[in-house]
Amino acid sequence: MAFTARQEAILRAVRRDGAVRVAAMAAALRVSQMSVRRDINALVEAGIVDRVHGGAVLASTETGAQPQGAGIPPRGRPLCLGMIVPAPSLYFQQLVQGARVAAESLGAQLRIGFSGYDDDEDHALVGRMLDDHLDGLLLTPSSSLKETRPTLDWLAARGIPAVIVERRREATAAVDCFDYVSSDHEHGTLQALRHLVDGGHRRIALLTRPSTTSHWIRQAFDIATDHYDLPRDVPRVVTVHPQAEAEAGAQVAHVLDAIAESGATAVVAHPDPHAIMLIQQAQLRGRAIPEDLAVVAYDDELAALADIPLTAVAPPRQAVGRIAVSRLVQRIRDGSAHVPQHILIPPRLNIRASTGG
Repeated sequence: MAFTARQEAILRAVRRDGAVRVAAMAAALRVSQMSVRRDINALVEAGIVDRVHGGAVLASTETGAQPQGAGIPPRGRPLCLGMIVPAPSLYFQQLVQGARVAAESLGAQLRIGFSGYDDDEDHALVGRMLDDHLDGLLLTPSSSLKETRPTLDWLAARGIPAVIVERRREATAAVDCFDYVSSDHEHGTLQALRHLVDGGHRRIALLTRPSTTSHWIRQAFDIATDHYDLPRDVPRVVTVHPQAEAEAGAQVAHVLDAIAESGATAVVAHPDPHAIMLIQQAQLRGRAIPEDLAVVAYDDELAALADIPLTAVAPPRQAVGRIAVSRLVQRIRDGSAHVPQHILIPPRLNIRASTGG
């Protein structure tokens, strides 16, 4: 059967995402909602989609018989998805926002839980959400996959469709039945280092604090050191989590001492508060930014608001949330035929005054 270009576009969206919303498709196609409804009616008559309130889903004749336990909700009921993240920080708020937008566009419900960076609470939250009979789960573990492995194994054994969000697959710790969607922090760091090297810097220091992100940042520094043949005697300082502002200031002062002794002319600082404190203390010591010290922040939550706007690596938080929901819905609809994917999304480098941009 021949379809119009608009009907083909709607059909591609339904097959990709499992469902479409009339309002979203009308905006994407730049036509009226009435036009989209007519196109959906044509696809319904062809037996390819089923109408639901506000949109359409792939018809049962298209999806075929689903395997037992595939997680498909009864026809007419919206999907109910759970999402667990470590904290209501700005970083994770943006991740949740991206997921919420994607869920709403598919007519799905999204329930949010915060674990407080507590592995035991991760496990407890997963249990409580599964008891609520969710159709699928988005999970950002509080710590590394190795430390979270018991919870992941337990989740896999329950047969619940799940996507691991903002945690990179680790060869020895990953659970292979899950999809993984994450920012590519190595790529983001390499963008920052390439920018500094292109600006003439060879002695580039690193300031970071312990986290799952800092692991990939430090790994990227190793790659760049080999690729650009950079000096190996420049400090790479991993601070402890400060208990107070004064303690954080003392840590940054120690890093500036090390930078001065090494002759470094640039530094990558993670996260933004470290970078802002660094430039403030550097200026108090009479160092000009970026003439004496170029600074690249990592996270880009506050970097643009600093007295000297900071060049910063911006992880694609909202995009990660959107794509994670898309993968989870696909996982639910595919059932046991689903092929897991491991998706890395590159961050963006926003160039500002702290590196001369």
